[in-house]
Amino acid sequence: MAAFEFLRRKGVVDEVGGKVKERIGDLTDNPELQAKGLVQQGKGKARRTVEDVKEAVSDTVDDIKETFEDMNEEGDIQ
Repeated sequence: MAAFEFLRRKGVVDEVGGKVKERIGDLTDNPELQAKGLVQQGKGKARRTVEDVKEAVSDTVDDIKETFEDMNEEGDIQ
């Protein structure tokens, strides 16, 4: 699951970087930089969400496999 965590952290970095850009845009009255910051924040949040979903699906698949293996060992599946 290390890949999920790495990509999730990359999303967090994008969010923080976007917030910095947005804030600098606010302070310098630069709407273009503000917009770029908002876009970067959105990309970061999307990346984190995708990685969370991928990890949840992977965990669910692992749980299902384990359940079938247990059922097979107990003779419940023929």
